[in-house]
Amino acid sequence: MKRRSIFLIFVVALLCSSEAMAQGVSYLEGNEFVLAETKQVNQFFRRFNGEEDYDGTRFYSSDSLYHDPMLRQVYLSNLFDKQDYNMPDSMKNSFIFNVTDRYSPKYLNHRKNDWYAQVDVIINYENQKHPCTLFLKMERENKGTKWVLANVYFQPFTSMFKGVDFFGNEPYKPGPYLHPKSHEIKFINLKKAFDRLGEIEKYAANEFNPDYLTLFIYELKRGNAEFLDVKNVKFHFFQVDNWYFELSSLSRKNMNSGWLITDLMRVAEKDKEILRKYIFFHENNHAN
Repeated sequence: MKRRSIFLIFVVALLCSSEAMAQGVSYLEGNEFVLAETKQVNQFFRRFNGEEDYDGTRFYSSDSLYHDPMLRQVYLSNLFDKQDYNMPDSMKNSFIFNVTDRYSPKYLNHRKNDWYAQVDVIINYENQKHPCTLFLKMERENKGTKWVLANVYFQPFTSMFKGVDFFGNEPYKPGPYLHPKSHEIKFINLKKAFDRLGEIEKYAANEFNPDYLTLFIYELKRGNAEFLDVKNVKFHFFQVDNWYFELSSLSRKNMNSGWLITDLMRVAEKDKEILRKYIFFHENNHAN
């Protein structure tokens, strides 16, 4: 009970300091930012789940505040990017109440594979520097887990396969094809098909999708590509039923800093694969 009272006092102080900041008062010389900032991704997990005190003290299953709904609601309300007005308060509140429901709470698990790291890097490809996006996921191995490459978005690759409909929503357009009686002429018309390199993927089966990860590893092995540097990292979470959110690191001179939720969407479970494809493959999601 004493621990809970201390926590409530801290919550009131946090809210008061936030109001003071809105009026132009600076606290740069204090430690309020250190306490409020979510400095590590693992700390984001613990605060999301209600497994850490305001001063960074870990909670365990025997502690009275472990997974406490009230504690989680306070922390979750401060785990959003408050300068992003594309996430309305009504949506954020709905998400918070959903994951802190006393009878059906939702927690994050870093060992599960339904969250992805998006790592923006610089690659030297054919003697030119190019931006490249790597997607990694968590994979189990023996009794542990590890990060593994799941996908690559690389503009020099995608530009070669513009005729591929990744999302299955483009209207039908007739294109080149091999005549159904090509076997009678021993497929001699393949020569003509292979001369049309700009449309060669249209001769592939409907289910064909280029494997950019294989191409990427192939080019690395051949020495045509070289990894240079990491520019940015963010994460995509699909773990909460019927929700998706993005986690990014924001550096600011206020309490709303560190690893914060920068995008939030309601997504039916049946539609999450479509969203995954968009994140992986759509050019609007990647810097050129």
